[in-house]
Amino acid sequence: MSDRGKSELGFLGLPRAGESISETPDVVLVGVPHATGAEGRAGTEHGPKAVRGASWTFGRYSHALGIDILDEMDVLDGGDLGEAGVPLENSELLRQIEERTFALASGGQIPGLIGGSQLITLGALRGLRQAKRRPVSLLHITAKNRCKGENLGDAGMLHRAHTEGLLRERGVLQVGVRGPSRDGTETQRALSYGFERLTVDDVRWDIHGSMETVRARAAQGVLYVSVDLSAFDLAVCPGVARPSPGGLSCWEVQQVLRASLGADIIGFDVVGLCPPADLSDMTAIVAVSVLHELLGIIAEGRSSSRVSWLPGSSGRSSA
Repeated sequence: MSDRGKSELGFLGLPRAGESISETPDVVLVGVPHATGAEGRAGTEHGPKAVRGASWTFGRYSHALGIDILDEMDVLDGGDLGEAGVPLENSELLRQIEERTFALASGGQIPGLIGGSQLITLGALRGLRQAKRRPVSLLHITAKNRCKGENLGDAGMLHRAHTEGLLRERGVLQVGVRGPSRDGTETQRALSYGFERLTVDDVRWDIHGSMETVRARAAQGVLYVSVDLSAFDLAVCPGVARPSPGGLSCWEVQQVLRASLGADIIGFDVVGLCPPADLSDMTAIVAVSVLHELLGIIAEGRSSSRVSWLPGSSGRSSA
């Protein structure tokens, strides 16, 4: 496919707003082409465009779950919030995300945000708190705690979400957290808030026990899922804003996501993609794969039929 053809694709090759037959899609994917609040490498505002460009390689069928995603639900590319390269203040970006998320969730739709900086998550949690009238649980796949005190950028995103009452008490699970860090302040703050965490070592040395932990968290009320691509190892995702060696593999993240099967997912985001630092679109392709997994999990919850795997088949939901 030509570069021009790739640029015209919607997320996962889906119809864009105004092109869809369905007036009430189940899931709406929204690009947030802003680096507002981001720390680290420059260029995360180009994340949504890169994800759309990489979407041409992916289909609608989930072999892991045995379902056709688009047979089970309608998914729409809802366009972007603003334009890449047009900077916004933190407060304005958060306001726009909150309003869009609130509008979608109030209409019974599931918002999926593609960025962009991790600050996106705070705006989404604010909108969902208003729409659902209750705090939510959070499955946060990330390399960083995001609890840096009163930091107004993405480094302090979860600290603010906690102090604003957006998160369910003892309802946060962070997976993939690792260093290096200047000190242990953020980790101690996260633990004092009741956040549970699985480090890369926890996942790698005890994959089955780790997945049981994820399943237990996913079963506790409405769930928001945030995937910061920095959680992946640099060999898998070189194009991220905050690179950190020693991360999770693609298979490990797939297992974490599939362990949330059956959860009441009310929103999600995929953030941290930095296209200028990417190699051969590797990180953008992984981002699309994450979207495919998340949509498959949501679709599975709506599935009217399942494929029965034959003896000896490799199909399974998670470890």
